[in-house]
Amino acid sequence: MPMESTEVMAFSSHSHTKKLQRNIRLLLIIGVAVLHIFCWIMVNEINRRLPPSQLNNLSTIFDNWIPYLGWTFILYYLGNFYVSLWAFFIVWKLADKKFLRAVYTYTVMILTGALLEIVIPAHSPYPNDMNSIQQFIHEKSYSGPYACFPSMHVTLTVLPALILFSVIKSKWIKLLSTLMAVLIVASTLTLKEHFFIDTLAGVIFAFIFYGFWCLDFEKLFRKQKKGWEYGNTKRDAI
Repeated sequence: MPMESTEVMAFSSHSHTKKLQRNIRLLLIIGVAVLHIFCWIMVNEINRRLPPSQLNNLSTIFDNWIPYLGWTFILYYLGNFYVSLWAFFIVWKLADKKFLRAVYTYTVMILTGALLEIVIPAHSPYPNDMNSIQQFIHEKSYSGPYACFPSMHVTLTVLPALILFSVIKSKWIKLLSTLMAVLIVASTLTLKEHFFIDTLAGVIFAFIFYGFWCLDFEKLFRKQKKGWEYGNTKRDAI
């Protein structure tokens, strides 16, 4: 077979593999997004059916100090684009192993968060004088005050900002991403979408699962396996 023909076939095969990898990545990311939407709807439906007396009031003194600022809906709903588009970009750029760890991390985090929201049912501190735009979005987007603790809106905002620090070198991009995350987190309080304790739990949740993402389970398993093999060899020698 001519050399040129062999090179063309190799290039074609490589391009096909790359395309397949991209498609698999896209399907995995879409799958995680669908899982989050499903869990969010499920939690709202389950907690919506509970009598008000069974919904925990997680208000603290800090919530009394935080004013309602209706105009911050701009920041809060910007978080939806931040979570979906910016997080997509960050995760998409990860190397294969880190990408798979991100998929595992998001999957476990979303399921754990939904479970906690069901086990600790609570309600949001929606104000009576809610901004008209905020009210409209609640009515049209199936958004209810029942998926509260922890705030997954906060968790899904903070986690990509943390992952970014491990994959991007630019200080300006890190600063911008961090600033956006802080503003979005703050807006959950000023828009009274969540109590302070919900928001704090969401931040802690993000840090816990960032640590989970950082763990290289394959490497840990290899070390554990070597330890077992070394222990067996030592016993055989005795």
